[in-house]
Amino acid sequence: MHNTDLIEIKGRQAIADIEAELAVIDQKNPQRLLLPTNFSDSAMGGEAALIQLIATWGIQHPDATLVTHIQRDDEPKVQLSKLANRPTGFSAIWMADKVTDRVGTRNLTVDANASTETHFSKMWYGEHVRSRTPSLFKREEAYIAPSVTGVGSQVFLACVDHDRWAIPQCYFANDTLRGRDDFVALARASINRATRGSSDSPVSPDLYPAFGAVFHELFKNTHEHARHGCDGGRLRRSIRGIIVNRRAWNFEKVDSIVKDVPPLRQFTSDMQARSHDEFIRCLEISVFDSGVGLAKHWMREKWSNATTPQQELQACEDCLQRWASSTDRPHKGAGLHEVATMLSRLQGFMRLRTGRLSLFRNFMTNPVHEESMEPVRLFDWSTEARIPTAMAPVAGTLFTLIIPVASK
Repeated sequence: MHNTDLIEIKGRQAIADIEAELAVIDQKNPQRLLLPTNFSDSAMGGEAALIQLIATWGIQHPDATLVTHIQRDDEPKVQLSKLANRPTGFSAIWMADKVTDRVGTRNLTVDANASTETHFSKMWYGEHVRSRTPSLFKREEAYIAPSVTGVGSQVFLACVDHDRWAIPQCYFANDTLRGRDDFVALARASINRATRGSSDSPVSPDLYPAFGAVFHELFKNTHEHARHGCDGGRLRRSIRGIIVNRRAWNFEKVDSIVKDVPPLRQFTSDMQARSHDEFIRCLEISVFDSGVGLAKHWMREKWSNATTPQQELQACEDCLQRWASSTDRPHKGAGLHEVATMLSRLQGFMRLRTGRLSLFRNFMTNPVHEESMEPVRLFDWSTEARIPTAMAPVAGTLFTLIIPVASK
């Protein structure tokens, strides 16, 4: 970090690193953000957490400027293409008001936006190929599968609500959010892409509806609640999306990744105990948005600067209860409770970062039963207890799910 006007992101970004950087953003409100052209892979939720940091910075500062490492005389297209090829760079381009070279003399905003066009086009139109491959959505025989930004087998599907690329076909049909069956197909296609070339058999066919339910309910939540402020007005900048990665590590590697993260250390220990070899394998699924956050949306006019972390926790948990709703429409809100029961079925783990809170639940050892009327309780990320710790505030809501998979 060179000065109070700029925050520089470099190196492998773990959740702890990002929380420290969020604290700097909260304290200093830097106008400029410097990102690397080539990102280090940040496993166990780091990449999605960095997108939430970017969204927080972009919304917090009205003149947010993304600084690149492009020098004064460099041809920018190659470096901008590399930047846009990762979800973090892609998100930063669209959450910034302006993109510049390293010294700030060249405005590269138009070129940066253009570097994302290929990815948008794929998410918007899908791939049209001449084959007998079954279509992703049966009603659209030419649409084969969601083509996605990212590297290798990574899946990244985004909506940029303040631009013309707000309703890609992977999520919408005839400008309407797709239904549950289509999200089951989307989940199947995403998981197949994320695991292609691996020895994993991620889910049996009977579990695809569970994955589809998770995709559908979490993304529907962003669509219904994350595009507008508490006053109902459209947000000046808004990005929402899903990231899917396949992870496979030997025990030594995973232990080094989670050694300073007690909630994940316990979960991966549970995974190791159930492994038949010296590896753990999982799918990492993140659903993010840049809206007002769960608690503010739930509490609405009851939210104030005097709201305590405990009240914020209660509001987040209220969103997860069966039939909970912040609207007057009947039977709304069952979705987030359903996500909890589905994660229990899949023996997964959930991290929730929203507002001032970082929360988690290990559904492998602490499941939610589908017919249970007991409230879904969450635990503080830092203390692993029910007393919440106030963190630097973030924009929107981020769910990161870690779901074990088996080898063939």
